[in-house]
Amino acid sequence: MEQHVINVIDECAHGSHAGTMNFPTVIQNLLEVGVAHYHVDFLRAESTYYVGGGQSHIVALPLPDETIAQNFRAQDVAAAVQASQQQGQPFPQFLVCAMRAGCIGYTAYLDGQRVVYGGRLGDLHHEYFPGSPFAPTAPDTQ
Repeated sequence: MEQHVINVIDECAHGSHAGTMNFPTVIQNLLEVGVAHYHVDFLRAESTYYVGGGQSHIVALPLPDETIAQNFRAQDVAAAVQASQQQGQPFPQFLVCAMRAGCIGYTAYLDGQRVVYGGRLGDLHHEYFPGSPFAPTAPDTQ
């Protein structure tokens, strides 16, 4: 993997987790260097970024001193995402909320414009990027 790509990944990972770089900027920067998806593992305190050709780069990240709840509560994960998107909740606070909701990690699929959050027992919750053309539309209520 080219050093430039590694540098952008590291900058995005650390900026995101420090709360100094917002999600849309992270996604834009990662797409520009060819990142297809990344996985954030709360149990291992690391993120793995994947680019074409099977290459990956792992970034160790500090996580909040928070115990991950045993039971996954998708509605609480959704509320944390909504607070970040609509109320500007900083990413470090999002992490605390997600961990309290039993989330052990998530995978962001950049080309698919969605994030899949997971719990200890295989529970999953999908969130689409704001404005994603892949997001399901509500049926007409006429």
